[in-house]
Amino acid sequence: MGQLKSRKAQRLFIQAVPRRATMVAEIRLQLNGPYHVDFMEPSGPRLRANRRKQEILLSLLREAREQKGLRQADVAAALKCPQTRVSKYELGTRRLDLLELRDVCIVLGVSLVDFVGTFDVSVGAIEAGERKQQGAGRARRTP
Repeated sequence: MGQLKSRKAQRLFIQAVPRRATMVAEIRLQLNGPYHVDFMEPSGPRLRANRRKQEILLSLLREAREQKGLRQADVAAALKCPQTRVSKYELGTRRLDLLELRDVCIVLGVSLVDFVGTFDVSVGAIEAGERKQQGAGRARRTP
């Protein structure tokens, strides 16, 4: 959208766009700039349940980069993107799609299949531990 200079230009822009875009533009005005990171923070039961899986993915990405001895700036240069993008996906404020993950794996010298396999094993171990805890909790409740 770009930054509109005057309030009048901002109001005219809001009136000229459809309703959904209007809400987005109004939110941007309220925040006085682009989206704020906390504003976009996901929430809800499903997303909270996936938070552990997301943390595993982020730690695997960071570990793979560090094992290769690369800085975020090195990865960003190889991907031809700003260093902040690498930082944001390692922090979880930006998500990677499959194509981007493939490019990151190539830069890190890791097979995408191996990376996803490691992720799957890690998530499986956590899920097995959670199922075990839930089963133990149910066993204690029964008379």
